Amino acid sequence: MPASLTQSRVGYQTCFFPINMTDLPFISIIIPTLNSARTLNRCLKEIWIQDYPKESVEVLICDGGSCDGTRAIAQHYEVGQFLENPLKTGEAGKALGLRNAKGDLVAFIDSDNFVIGSDWLRRMVAPFQEDPEVVMSEPLYFQWDPLAPPITRYCALMGMNDPLCYYTGNFDRWNLVVQNWTGMDISIHDQGDWFWFELGSKDLFPTVGANGTIYRRQFLEELPPSDYFFDVDIPHQLASKSPCRFAKVRCSILHWYCLTLRDFVRKQKRRICDYLSMRHIRLHGWHCRNYSHSGVVYFMAATLLCIPCIITSIRGFLKKSDPAWFLHWFLSALTLAIYGTQFLRFLWTPLAVSRTNWKNQGFMR
Repeated sequence: MPASLTQSRVGYQTCFFPINMTDLPFISIIIPTLNSARTLNRCLKEIWIQDYPKESVEVLICDGGSCDGTRAIAQHYEVGQFLENPLKTGEAGKALGLRNAKGDLVAFIDSDNFVIGSDWLRRMVAPFQEDPEVVMSEPLYFQWDPLAPPITRYCALMGMNDPLCYYTGNFDRWNLVVQNWTGMDISIHDQGDWFWFELGSKDLFPTVGANGTIYRRQFLEELPPSDYFFDVDIPHQLASKSPCRFAKVRCSILHWYCLTLRDFVRKQKRRICDYLSMRHIRLHGWHCRNYSHSGVVYFMAATLLCIPCIITSIRGFLKKSDPAWFLHWFLSALTLAIYGTQFLRFLWTPLAVSRTNWKNQGFMR
């Protein structure tokens, strides 16, 4: 592993090479929303202050029927398009945005994603400028914010939003415990401020494609038409015919994941329910290939025995002294309980989780 990777730190942002300010491509930023007023203001504010040319950016809000202040916030920032998303889900909103996007590059940023640094867009676009074979770019880090809620800090430190991913190695952001961005054996090619890796249809895929990902639009247009854009499936779909080159940029995005424990339960329940109810329309089996049986068994054993989880927390705390590390066992146990009970429930009543009264949580400073 290159020394520049081993020396990286969560929340730190260093630009190793200057980025060409000339001939920046037009970029469409797609943001799916549903009662997102609590987070959308900061999301759009961070995009608004980018030093990327304003005439080269359009923002598309794809709204699932918000009844809070989401529309008013979008109007305040004068977004390019405010589109109605009758299917409500974030995946449907992203597909709707893609159909209406005009940019050569398309960025998918959730309403609870806050880009870090006014040069974020330029740095994320650099791999496309410097390497014509790059298909996708995304941030290497989840930003660690000392003022964020404990669960959000925990997710940033772990580089994932689901404790199960730690045991299967199926994560894609910098993890302080293992000092790597993935638990899979993937060869990287360092380019300074970013690096690339190449994956084909037979390779295991980390969950790349979510939370601040940018694509070359021409490759997305080659995919079969769909009402849903399952972000972590897309890289596998793109590589199904021939290997693709993906880039990770040494910059951060703050994912304001959970304000309270109740939010975590709600989101984990939504995650497993959406997977179980929509698995018949998922075009590629990344979940079956990447979530190995041994990894799931490891997760279950470590959680039930408790001690391995505590050891992981101690190892992390020695790297960065945040008490949020010690949520690891509790959140793992909660995840195991939610996934187990929802799986048994779906054997009898295969219903999707309702989006009624859905809203993003969080306190925006």
